[in-house]
Amino acid sequence: MREVEGRRSSPGEFSSPRDEDDDSVSWNQVRHFLEAPRRRPFTVLVPWVAVIILSVVALLVLPKRYKSSTLILVESEKVPDTFVAKVATDDRSGRLEAMRPEILSRTRLERVLDETQPYPDTSSRSQSVERMRRAISLYASGNDGFTLEFVHSNAHKAQEVTDRLATLFIEETMKSRGKQVEGAVDFLVTQVNDARRELEEKDEALRVYKEARMGKLPEQLTANLATMQMLQQELRTVEESLIFAREKQEAFARGAGRSAAGAPSGAGAGTTELEELRRQLASMRSRYTDEHPDVESMRARVARLEARLAALPAGADAVDPTDLVATEQLAHAKLEVRRLEEKRADLESKTAVIRSRVEETPRTEQELANLKRDYEKLNENYTALLSKQLEAQMSGRLEQRWKGDRFRILDPANLPEKPYFPKAPLFLGLGAVLGLLLGVATSLVAEYLDRTVKDAEDLGGLRGLPLLASIPHHPGLGGSSK
Repeated sequence: MREVEGRRSSPGEFSSPRDEDDDSVSWNQVRHFLEAPRRRPFTVLVPWVAVIILSVVALLVLPKRYKSSTLILVESEKVPDTFVAKVATDDRSGRLEAMRPEILSRTRLERVLDETQPYPDTSSRSQSVERMRRAISLYASGNDGFTLEFVHSNAHKAQEVTDRLATLFIEETMKSRGKQVEGAVDFLVTQVNDARRELEEKDEALRVYKEARMGKLPEQLTANLATMQMLQQELRTVEESLIFAREKQEAFARGAGRSAAGAPSGAGAGTTELEELRRQLASMRSRYTDEHPDVESMRARVARLEARLAALPAGADAVDPTDLVATEQLAHAKLEVRRLEEKRADLESKTAVIRSRVEETPRTEQELANLKRDYEKLNENYTALLSKQLEAQMSGRLEQRWKGDRFRILDPANLPEKPYFPKAPLFLGLGAVLGLLLGVATSLVAEYLDRTVKDAEDLGGLRGLPLLASIPHHPGLGGSSK
């Protein structure tokens, strides 16, 4: 039958009492929305065509932008790190992040701007730098490669700027690595010189300390103990000799007193004295060797007395050699006692000095250990710095030969043939999809705003008007009839 041209005053006007209690959307209404694009094809077609036309216009109106790219390959040196340690840093994981600020630095971009002039229409230098910074892209390509891209409205200018950015980056990187190696070597040379000076000062202080405490050093303790033991033994021997010499002095003093009181005079007395001295010499030789001082002294006295007796004329009786011998013996005994006392005092002084050295050795050992510990620390530091300096110098020579990580442009900056933006397939495809979505949405909105009765189900819902029959739609008849 033909569609009824009546409007519903409210949704409840076409619904039964049971439907008034149900707030959910009926399947009939959902079906109307699904069939809306088919019933209103122009509502879908017009927005779709309009959006496609706008996409074409945008392709023609929007300024074209071209992208040029270059691939930079990093060739690492072939010498293992175990042979020569690197001075310049080589962190592959953070290399890209380290390269990004180098390439996008203001100084480098301003240099490229002056050489290539990519934005002649921009008067502000800061704006030109920011535009170039936004147009540059940098990302890793594999394990040892980096791709540098630049976008510009002119294809030749995009190629020129990309090529200059790549070459300038390689040049500056080489200079930077060279300066890094030179700075490390200079720093290590300064540290080595300072460490050497401190080591020499500590070595001089150690030498002066040893010279000032010579004889008290720990390595001389054994010799000091042996010397002190020898001096003590010699002191005991001298004391024994001194006791014997004092006894002889007393004996000679008594003999000299008796001789002065009334001893016989003449050559006979001299002969008797000579025999007495010879007996004493024989007694000493039985106890001591011929090199003993007492034996030598007694032998000299015997020789002198023999010489005096031989010098007397025959039958001479005026000179009494006994008095002379007794006086000489007493003087010699006193001299011997004095000599032994001086020797004992000297030995006691030497023993006291050695004893003080032995007692001073522990404190000297502690102070010397502190000095040696500081010296060893400085020596270890100096050795380590000297080793690092040699490694840095060798690494610097290796850097000059290999240039560290050599950057090589594997793919030069290309001349883009097609614009990077806008892309015709992308714009047309998005325009078609968006136009279709817009057309469908327009038809759904029109369906929602249309309150007319669409089919028999809507008509059957009218109150008090039972549906008797329906006439199907015939294409030959005008209008929409049911």
